[in-house]
Amino acid sequence: MITNSAQTNHSGCYQGAPRWKRHEVECLSTQFIHVPHTIDPDETVASVIERIPEALPFLIQLGFTPLAELLDRERFAPVFTIRDAAETLPFNLDCLLTDLDRLAARSFVST
Repeated sequence: MITNSAQTNHSGCYQGAPRWKRHEVECLSTQFIHVPHTIDPDETVASVIERIPEALPFLIQLGFTPLAELLDRERFAPVFTIRDAAETLPFNLDCLLTDLDRLAARSFVST
């Protein structure tokens, strides 16, 4: 029985996300079909944000709070990779990549 609700959610993708944030950052992936990712896990956070502007608020909601402040974002985003972010937060890398892929697809469709 899980008693600490801040440790997991129904998808299991964002374990450790604060409970008050979880409802906003539930894993967008409801199916676990493996497809190649369009986001390289070793790509910098800055590069991903540049290509997918919607990734910035998404990563901030997940807890990568240094991105919220411009000076911190300029300092950390060019250095941290998506893999680093997943390990730091700590979140499931595959799920994070899938969600970023979906944000990229939405961004592509809306442009």
